[in-house]
Amino acid sequence: MEMAHQPSLAPVLDRLPLAWFAALLSVGAAGVHFAVAPEHFAEYWFFGWFFVVVAWLQAVWAVVATSRPSRGVFISAIVGNLVLAGVWLWTRVVSLPIGPNAGHAEAVGWSDTLTVVLQAGVVGLCLLSSGRTTRRPELSGVLVLVLGSLALIAATGFALSADADRSGGTEPSTHHP
Repeated sequence: MEMAHQPSLAPVLDRLPLAWFAALLSVGAAGVHFAVAPEHFAEYWFFGWFFVVVAWLQAVWAVVATSRPSRGVFISAIVGNLVLAGVWLWTRVVSLPIGPNAGHAEAVGWSDTLTVVLQAGVVGLCLLSSGRTTRRPELSGVLVLVLGSLALIAATGFALSADADRSGGTEPSTHHP
């Protein structure tokens, strides 16, 4: 008995450079940073601007990584995302160094955990990509990127709503560089 041929994503994934997946994760992290910037402005102006600048850097990096991938572009993401993860860890384990809650450690929330996981994914994919560059993906690769983006948007929305539910929707969620 012969089994029906099951379509496989392998050919699509083979044509899709890792840089595009890293860009997708970076856009997801940027989306969270843009989404929580207003509540951080309300808490302390520097926090708000920090989140806006980080979000723009992550979004612009995604464009550069997919249009002009290079070793330098990948290394910049590795360094930048490791710095952000370090800031996140410091503010959870030690304390916030500035602002109205300076000297107090932040709680860990869904949205900040999601963001750090996205940033860790960027680091991992950039480590794998830093030794090579590949051609731009074909239309089927772009379709995978679009569907992945929609999944990330849904996951981000879930994480942000979980933070809002936990705080009753009245307090800012946690900081997550």
